[in-house]
Amino acid sequence: MMPTIISLEEFQKARGKVVLDCFSNGLTEEDALTLAEWSQEDFDLYKKSNERFSQLCERKKVEYKKTLMTPITKAIQDGDSRLAQWMLERQFHNEFSGKKRPAEQLSNPIALIINQIQGNQSMTVLPGSNATRKQLLKDKRAKQEEDNQEYTFDKPEPMQSDADIEADEFFKK
Repeated sequence: MMPTIISLEEFQKARGKVVLDCFSNGLTEEDALTLAEWSQEDFDLYKKSNERFSQLCERKKVEYKKTLMTPITKAIQDGDSRLAQWMLERQFHNEFSGKKRPAEQLSNPIALIINQIQGNQSMTVLPGSNATRKQLLKDKRAKQEEDNQEYTFDKPEPMQSDADIEADEFFKK
């Protein structure tokens, strides 16, 4: 049987479909290109010459992120305060991470108030106060147990997104 000969454009579109499918499933660009057997250089050239394809790639990545965020957001809206705290710490790390402040800020009353509001109990105790090391360790262990809690979510319903429809139209040309 003789091999089928296709044009370079058809070959690149076939690769493009593989890449978009990979992005829809959360794979990295590197992994997607490996599966599509496409070099980074050729992929970048194709994206440069096909702005719509480039937009679809970015859109697929964002849509995948949204599918991950949807059940988390729903759980937070349903009142899961631990998950809300976790999300704040992950998404707004600098504001809500609860990381320890430098020692020189311990004497700053505003820094102490911020630490107390953020729930960083180990830093709200001034040096020389009556708080015991045992209580601080207990608080730290409780925080670690809370941080290690696992969350499970129902698998989101698969549906065809606008980007899927646009990708189908793009590749039908």
